[in-house]
Amino acid sequence: DSRATWSYVDPERVAEMADHLLKMRRREFRSAYEVDPEDTQDSLPGARTGKWGSRGAYMYQKLRMLASHYAEAARLGEGMLVRIGERI
Repeated sequence: DSRATWSYVDPERVAEMADHLLKMRRREFRSAYEVDPEDTQDSLPGARTGKWGSRGAYMYQKLRMLASHYAEAARLGEGMLVRIGERI
């Protein structure tokens, strides 16, 4: 995508972030982040059925997946290429 804007996270920072994300528990997540609906955001999978319970629970689950992804990259000594935006 020629409009994408990327940032490179070096391996040392990936390891630091992995450590932080793996230690973050639900209570800390809730106190650090406010999860609210965004007007331009698509509805969450399962939102109409109540499968996720709440946006906070959904986002925490995604955080746990991100923590695992960073931990694996850290274990391999890899950096990360992160999409941070899109040029208009």
